[in-house]
Amino acid sequence: DHNLRLLELQKQSVVVLGIGSVGSTVAELLSKAGVPQITLVDPERLASENVGRHALGASAVGKGKAEGMAQSLARRFPHLTFEGYQKDIDAFALEDIERLRSATLIIAATGSWRAESQLAAIAKVADMPPILYCWTEPYAAAGHAAVFFKGQGCLRCITTGVGQPNVEVSTWPDRDT
Repeated sequence: DHNLRLLELQKQSVVVLGIGSVGSTVAELLSKAGVPQITLVDPERLASENVGRHALGASAVGKGKAEGMAQSLARRFPHLTFEGYQKDIDAFALEDIERLRSATLIIAATGSWRAESQLAAIAKVADMPPILYCWTEPYAAAGHAAVFFKGQGCLRCITTGVGQPNVEVSTWPDRDT
C-alpha cells in the first residue's frame, strides 16, 4: 500500500503479557495496525463474568485467553503471526527469556502487581526492550500507560510499595457502588 512505514513495521514484534480486558483489546489493535509478530501470554481461562469487557466474547468462555485470542486473531489476520501461551509471566520469562529480549516492545497488562513487579525486576538485570505497563483505575474510570526504557526508571518509580499508582485520576468513596 502507500504506508511509508510499512518496511519498518514488518520488522516489529510485540509480546503482550496479560490478555484480559486491556490486553485483548491492545492485541486486537496491534493486529489492525499490522504488527507482524504478536506473542500473547496469560495463564487464565476466560470467565463468563468477563465476557462484556473481553475481545473474545461469550463463545470463548472456559478457553485459555492467550491461546483463544491467538487463534481468533490468526483467523481474522492470516497474514500475521500469533502465538499464545497459557503461562504466568514468571514461567514464561524463565522458559523463554530470549523471546522477551528479542521483542521490539513488551506490553504488560496483567493487572497483577506481583507479576508486573517481577517483570520490572527482571528488566533491571536483563537486556530487555522497552516495557509498556498499562492499567485501568477502579470501575474503568481512567486508563494509564507508562513506558520504561532500560536504565530510565521503572514501574516501582511511579507506584507505592504494593503497586498502587502514585497519581490517580479518579477517587471513589469507601462504600459499595
